[in-house]
Amino acid sequence: MSKYPQHDKLEPLQEQSQTCGEFIQWMRDKKGWFLAAYAEKTEECQNCGHKNAHLREAQTGFRCASCTCADYFVGDRIYEAPVNLNKVLAEFFGIEYDELQAEKDRMLVDMRKAQGLTATGGRKE
Repeated sequence: MSKYPQHDKLEPLQEQSQTCGEFIQWMRDKKGWFLAAYAEKTEECQNCGHKNAHLREAQTGFRCASCTCADYFVGDRIYEAPVNLNKVLAEFFGIEYDELQAEKDRMLVDMRKAQGLTATGGRKE
């Protein structure tokens, strides 16, 4: 078994995954379209979870006064889904994203060891 099984699964899918990611980015950048989620009627911010005491009225609904991101509203509405595109693509292609990231870290340590460096990149004495 390979030391990096998630990378082994990703390798034959790399081109497809790259194309999908580029398409989604193109939709956002060129068309202004985005991945969305539907917020059911709620008194809670979709971003931070603050309750109605922290809300201020905005033109299209109520906006959380505590959030730094102006994209999150409460109430019945569609909003831009706060997703990590790499995680979504990994899930779609059956890749364990967190394990993939851990494998990358292990690869870096292994490469440094092979070059006679410490795990943080310094020279061994």
